[in-house]
Amino acid sequence: MTKGFAAKREMLAALNEKLYPEYLQDDTQWPGAISDATSITRSQTIMDESRLDEDTKSRRDYLTQLRSLYEKELTALPGEFSPAFVDILPSNWTVCSISIDTDANDMYLCRLRSQTSPFILRLPLRRVSSENGEDGGLSYEEVITEFNDILTRSAQTMGKTCETKEAKYQWWEDRKELDMRMRNLLENIENFWLGGFKVVIITKRHY
Repeated sequence: MTKGFAAKREMLAALNEKLYPEYLQDDTQWPGAISDATSITRSQTIMDESRLDEDTKSRRDYLTQLRSLYEKELTALPGEFSPAFVDILPSNWTVCSISIDTDANDMYLCRLRSQTSPFILRLPLRRVSSENGEDGGLSYEEVITEFNDILTRSAQTMGKTCETKEAKYQWWEDRKELDMRMRNLLENIENFWLGGFKVVIITKRHY
């Protein structure tokens, strides 16, 4: 729960920015005032909701409900989290959560089932290379850099116009190369980060 504290506050800030843009006209204010959901009341907004169309009202209702859930999760005590967020899951569901601590280079795997204590693993991202006496391994920065480069090149290829047979052939070759790079990246994540612990995610287990 605590590992996602900063991310949850950032999500609250983003939701408040979508819900109450008029309250955030001064972009020099301290972000804490934005992320504190209790500091923003409906009376502080300038928007006249009676003028909103049905789609906009529906969207605002959804964002308000989502913000309420994030706020509740952010402030929930350990004994309150499972009844509110885990025990409501269908009995035949298993929910797996994967998060990364970029400062410590650790991965956290959490498996959740209704009426069951969460099963949590902390996996150092470089543990495979350390166990084998090797340097390096696969860092979070390396993965994000490769992933972003694949996305950038993919977007560039999608914007190309192929007017000749040779251009079409090259387009498909570029796409195959990007597909292979993505496959290699996912395989490296599976092998270096998850390793044998991937059974935590793929194994169906009943308690």
